[in-house]
Amino acid sequence: MWLAFFWYAQDLLQVLLARGFFVPELFFLALFFQGVTEEYDLSTLIWSAFLGGLLWDLRWSGLPGFTSVLYVAILTVGFGIWSAIPRQARTAMIVVLIAGGCHCAAGTTRVLLLDFPERDTLLLLILQQLMALPFLVQGGMWLMRKEGPFRAP
Repeated sequence: MWLAFFWYAQDLLQVLLARGFFVPELFFLALFFQGVTEEYDLSTLIWSAFLGGLLWDLRWSGLPGFTSVLYVAILTVGFGIWSAIPRQARTAMIVVLIAGGCHCAAGTTRVLLLDFPERDTLLLLILQQLMALPFLVQGGMWLMRKEGPFRAP
C-alpha cells in the first residue's frame, strides 16, 4: 500500500511540475528503503519496480519498459552494494548514501538517454537531487526509528 502511495505522489509531482524529468524518483526510493528492512521480500520489490516502472512509462514517457529496466537494474545494483557491506557497518546513513547514489544514477540515465538540451541537463539533475533530498533525509530518519537490524538481501 505504501508503495502505491509513493507512485501516486511521484505522478502528482510530475503533473504539477510537468517540465522534463526532474521529479524525484519517490517510488524507487520507497522500494529501496523497504528493501533494506525485514518487511518485504526482494523478489516482490523487483517485480514491484518492474510494474511501477511500466505504469510510469505508459503514463508519461511513451517508451514502455524503459523505466522498468532502469528501476530493476539500479535497484539490483543498490542491493548488491548493500549486501557487500558488513552487517556491523550497516547504518541508516549508509542506506541514505546508497539510495542517494542510486537516485542520482537513475536521474542521470534518464536525462542522458532522453535527449535533453545540454544546457538544461545539469540544471535538471541538480533540481532533481535537491527535490529528493527531503525524502532521503525522511527515509533515513524512518530507518533510525525502526526497531530491528537491517537485513542482508
